Amino acid sequence: MRLVYAGVFILGGLLGMLVLVNRFYPNMDSSMMEKLLYVTMAVLIVTAYLLFNKPGAWKVKNIEIARTFQSSGELTRDNYRARRALALTDAENKVTWYVLELEDGKALCLWDKLPGGPPGFDPEEPEVGRFPCTEFTILRHLAGFIVDIICGGEAIQPEVISLPAQYYAQDFNFLCEDGEVIPGETFDTVRTKALKGNRRF
Repeated sequence: MRLVYAGVFILGGLLGMLVLVNRFYPNMDSSMMEKLLYVTMAVLIVTAYLLFNKPGAWKVKNIEIARTFQSSGELTRDNYRARRALALTDAENKVTWYVLELEDGKALCLWDKLPGGPPGFDPEEPEVGRFPCTEFTILRHLAGFIVDIICGGEAIQPEVISLPAQYYAQDFNFLCEDGEVIPGETFDTVRTKALKGNRRF
């Protein structure tokens, strides 16, 4: 996303320069305009690099939160291994639920709403998806909420089920609280229920 912001910043700067030149120096010759364009482009690229190459706020925030809870003994670490993943996306409300099949066959439910941003987000490579993955560690506060998810192993390409703009919430009551194993369900039964609820519309 930072690359998009940088591109918009550079494009806006170039357009702004052209508007100013056209307004105050309408008779500028083409050679001078070309030189000015090169200089402006260089300045904008350097400025965009300095502005948008800082560590992402999500990453910094997660580190600060985790360190605070860790130092006070309020943080637990749970390690998991997963084989398959399902992503239920609600574009209308900008929410995604992940269901991961664990090694023992159980289905773990995770939400994408973490205190510091989406799970697996890396400000150095924001375009690379690292979650869901085959190995991960959940950093959880003693109160129960998840602070962060540390990704490891290999990335898993989840099966995506996009929910319609309107759907019956009761059809998805099987999705439990964030970070909990769905009781009495396996990955395949959850997938079947999700597809069935999605077909109603």
